[in-house]
Parts: sequence; structure tokens; C-alpha cells
Amino acid sequence: PPPDLLIGSGCALARTPRLAQAVLQMLDAAEPTRLTQLALDRSTSMALLGVLGYMGGSLAVGTDLEHDVLLSLGICVAPEGKGHEGDTAIRVEVIYSDRAPLHVDVPFGVIEILPLPIGERAALKLYPSRDFDVGLGKGEAAAPRVEVQGGAVGIVIDCRGRPLVLPDDNEKRQAKLLQWFQALRAYPALSFVENGKADI
Repeated sequence: PPPDLLIGSGCALARTPRLAQAVLQMLDAAEPTRLTQLALDRSTSMALLGVLGYMGGSLAVGTDLEHDVLLSLGICVAPEGKGHEGDTAIRVEVIYSDRAPLHVDVPFGVIEILPLPIGERAALKLYPSRDFDVGLGKGEAAAPRVEVQGGAVGIVIDCRGRPLVLPDDNEKRQAKLLQWFQALRAYPALSFVENGKADI
């Protein structure tokens, strides 16, 4: 299935200290499913592109601006479906051109980042479990027809479910959020955090 495109714009996203924080905000707000290419308008210039298009500006100028202002963050794979915490939601195979392939099983309730820097490409094979769908039906394996492009964050595998559901219990909710923050390295390591638990 072809990936959709999700662009984050505005100062709240453009000025995040870490790009992973912008990715997490975009995913939590839009809750994309299946395959989604992520990009960030770091210079908050998308409004200018809209004005150029509205005024009939040069297509070449608009294309150049789009290339310059949009930072590719990577691609997000978010299988649709529900499962039990800890059960495998999807198996992902990343086939690189210059190193050994990477095989990862991602459980339901978890978000992970796989390495694929800017300037690199890789073939992606997705094997969802029988209760999950990445675009071809539940349990049906899928592979994008073209190689996926790398990004500043990488390949994000988001198996947290849609819609996002957080535990009602305060301690469990805090632990779950901390787990997601640490998985994306959205914040520096905290001295008061040990084994995924915080002294709050």
C-alpha cells in the first residue's frame, strides 16, 4: 500500500528540542494508521507555499521551497487492530543495501524506532499478526512497491493501537507514557528513572 503523508508545522513542533518529540506529538494528535511518511516544516514556511500556489506562482519555485523547508522524519508503520499487551502485533523486516537485514517483532502497546537515516533507502516487509492490518487485510503480509526513504528519526513502528488508550490508574499511566518517551529517546535519560519506573 502507498504511504500517506503527514506534515507537522507550527512553532510548537518546529521548536521541539528533539525531533522525536515532534514525531510523538504528530502521532498522538493525528493517530495515523498503516504507512505514513512523516515530515516537519522546521522553518514554518508552509504558509508561504500555500500563498505561492494560490497566486499561481512558479511551480519550480514552489518545488524548491518544499524541498528546502520540509525535513523528512521517516516513515511510520501503525497496524490497525487490537491485541493483548505483550503479544506480537507485527514482525518487521528491513532489508538494507549495505548491511545485514534487521528483523524485529513488535508487541501490541509498544512504539519502537528502527534505524534508517536520511539519504538511505531500504526495502520493507511487514508481517502483521492475524488481528492486525497494514492495508491488505488482517494478517496479510505487505511490502511497499518501492524502497522507503530514511529520515531524521528513522522507521517508527507504532503498535499502541487506535484510538490511543491510556490506563486509568495514575502509576500505570505514568509508566506507560515513560515507556513511550524512552522508546523514542524523546527526552534525555533521567537520573531518577530506573528500569522504566519513575519515583513520582
